[in-house]
Amino acid sequence: MTLIMAIRTENGIAIGADKMALYEFDDGTKQTTVTDKIFQIGGNTLMGIAGDSRNIMQLIDMLKQSRGLDKDPYGTIKKAKKEIGKLNLDCGCLICGVSNGKPIIIELAAEKSHVEIEKITNEYAAEGEMDVGFGIINSILYPYLEYAKKVGKELTLSEASFLVYLSIREASIKGNIDIGYGVDIWEIKSEKNDDGTIIYKVPEWKIKDSYETGYNYYKKMSIGAIENAINLANLLRVAEPKQEKEKNK
Repeated sequence: MTLIMAIRTENGIAIGADKMALYEFDDGTKQTTVTDKIFQIGGNTLMGIAGDSRNIMQLIDMLKQSRGLDKDPYGTIKKAKKEIGKLNLDCGCLICGVSNGKPIIIELAAEKSHVEIEKITNEYAAEGEMDVGFGIINSILYPYLEYAKKVGKELTLSEASFLVYLSIREASIKGNIDIGYGVDIWEIKSEKNDDGTIIYKVPEWKIKDSYETGYNYYKKMSIGAIENAINLANLLRVAEPKQEKEKNK
């Protein structure tokens, strides 16, 4: 049960994923455990993986060893398409990096020898349990990002990280998707930090404390907004007969 989410901003990308893995054995029994689903495959490149974990490490090793990944991630992965097809994968991946100083999100979908690689033009992308999940994520992010554009607000990387967390949490609850062990979130900056690094993993304490507090506030305010809308609708309904009387005089 996997949800992977990435949001691109002017100065970087935030990518997040749940941490639960489900294993099914030949006798029909199932077991869940904690696992990493986001991997650093270059100096400024991350990959989030959803799907069958078999042969995934071969893909990770292949991309780690590929030349030019950090400078031209899309071109480099396209060149490796034939070799990726030989790995017999069944997965969907979001690859996030920097190309010519600009953040880039790439979607890689593999089903045995069939491999598709696409450069994402939207501000956000998702992989995993998408039958329900993407509709919920889209209903949260699209209106907010359109609003931000309208008022001239530029989304910061830290804001994008929280939106990734909020989207995964909301999709897991509304879509009844078990993510079990929490969420990992990473950031890629278009320019290096003062210490020379370009990749940052959001600390677990911040996710469990600040982000979860923010999410609970969002839930509270959402319920309050519905209640306010109902009260407003009731007030307008009461006003209708008065308006009709004024017209008939």
